[in-house]
Amino acid sequence: MIKYWVLILFVLGGCLEKGSNRDSKNGVKNGSTAVIDDSGCGAEKFFAEYEEWLLKTYPMHASRKNWGERHNTFFQKTEENILKVHDQTKEQLAKVEELSKNKKCESQNLNLSLLKNELSESIEGHKFKNYYIQFQSMGGPHTWLPQMHNRVPLDTLQNYKDYLERMSKIPEVFAQSKVLSLKGLKEKITPPQVTFKDYESTFLDLVNTPPEDSPYYKPFLDLPNNFSKSEQEALKAEAKKIISEKIQPAYKDLHNFWVKDYYPQLRKTIAAEDLPNGKAYYAFQIKKMTTLDKTADEVHQIGLDEVKRILSEMKAIKDQVKFKGNLAEFFKELRTNPKYYAKSEQELLEKNA
Repeated sequence: MIKYWVLILFVLGGCLEKGSNRDSKNGVKNGSTAVIDDSGCGAEKFFAEYEEWLLKTYPMHASRKNWGERHNTFFQKTEENILKVHDQTKEQLAKVEELSKNKKCESQNLNLSLLKNELSESIEGHKFKNYYIQFQSMGGPHTWLPQMHNRVPLDTLQNYKDYLERMSKIPEVFAQSKVLSLKGLKEKITPPQVTFKDYESTFLDLVNTPPEDSPYYKPFLDLPNNFSKSEQEALKAEAKKIISEKIQPAYKDLHNFWVKDYYPQLRKTIAAEDLPNGKAYYAFQIKKMTTLDKTADEVHQIGLDEVKRILSEMKAIKDQVKFKGNLAEFFKELRTNPKYYAKSEQELLEKNA
């Protein structure tokens, strides 16, 4: 699936803000007539349409931007839907490549190049089926969903009703994650088992919490004053019911899945190369993280060379100030000698002016 870099969203957001309107009734853009395209190449129109595709495809992305009337669904994490989005991503890339050939679009070359790289990376990475890995040492759906209230609009009564509806669909989200995880086990695409020490607590913490103390209940602790008392009471009662009858049982079920079915079968190795097609996957990750067409050994050598260069420059500075001792002693001197520290805010400002 597509990963949204801040720069890409900045570019796209700028295109939308420049020439698009929102229909006050349905919260969507009023089509291509609302987009100003000074270049005449169609790039800005495409960027606006691409952003709308993102908003329609990823409900949480739409909620973060407060786009649309309703905020009550999740992205369907089924392999069928993931493949569908993958195919649509190919279509988006074809449009970008076509625009890149248009000489009238020269002013948009940077924007198009950034997006082309992003889409190409998403398409190439799809073959490694990394979406089978639903749990990582830093968390999973069970840890990011409790923070959902920070990513959705909560201003109107309908917003809160939508939030409740989303809460009620959390068991479905977990079920989809389980299906993908089991497929990952079958194809031996899993994270390393060693990275999940003490991971069980991430499930159980929410299971044993009273509904009113659950992070899912946080938005209902301070409801808008313009909601009537009866509306507030109804929202709170429904929230507690969903947490106790749907969310907490879902967490228990996910915990059981983790303990009995998933964790024991995670791979015992740690290297990415141990995954199916692991060497190609590792090479893909190197290109993705560094933007370099280099091997792991070449990247490692760059690091070694840089360390050597920096240490050489440090030694030159040590010799320049005629410090008697080795680099370790020089570092200790710099850290501990009071003469290297400003004694007041004014002195600090003067030394850094």
